[in-house]
Amino acid sequence: TGALATPRLNADVEVPLTQRESEVLRSLPMSWTDLMLWAVLAGNHAVATLLWRKTKNPLRAALTASQMCDWPANSRLGFWP
Repeated sequence: TGALATPRLNADVEVPLTQRESEVLRSLPMSWTDLMLWAVLAGNHAVATLLWRKTKNPLRAALTASQMCDWPANSRLGFWP
């Protein structure tokens, strides 16, 4: 098995992963939808659009992202808990 790439904060700094962190990352089932929703939450809609094209269920992913974007506005109006 190949080693996981270490996350990079910028081009000059590498953050090594501990053995436990590597094991946890390998055990997590990630999908394109997960990454797309992360991009939506991060406010990076251009990346979210690119990732959305790779999802297995684009309609479900789009509806979920839409609800995630709509939730803060409706919560201020008292429509959501």
